[in-house]
Amino acid sequence: MFTVQAAASDYWDFGGTWSSDPAGVWFDMDVRNTVGIDKNIPVKISDRVMGTKSSGFMNKRWMAKANAKYGHLGPVSLFAINRLERSIAVFVGFVHSQNSKDFITGMWTIGRNCTNNLDIHQSVLNVPDVLRRDIT
Repeated sequence: MFTVQAAASDYWDFGGTWSSDPAGVWFDMDVRNTVGIDKNIPVKISDRVMGTKSSGFMNKRWMAKANAKYGHLGPVSLFAINRLERSIAVFVGFVHSQNSKDFITGMWTIGRNCTNNLDIHQSVLNVPDVLRRDIT
């Protein structure tokens, strides 16, 4: 027998600030102002350290949007681009909670423009990550 579950947005909120150690940034998800047919979530990226130099592969110069239309049932996705460096990063993960804290465990796939045939093997990189909701 199948059970029907309520819409995920009724009891799980993707909004707020999430941190990523490998990316070296905070993601501020504004779920009140979704955009377009797909209801993409605007994302503001902030460096976790002062200035524009980040300790990760991303910094505040990147632009991003997110999607969590299935709420805690997942998947949750985050799409970011850096037009200046011609780079892209896509995160896909699933939500879980532990000790009243929210996490999204997933994987980044990072792509960058190849300058020649010698660096083609470095043009795509996969990085595991756990996004953590920051409580302020």
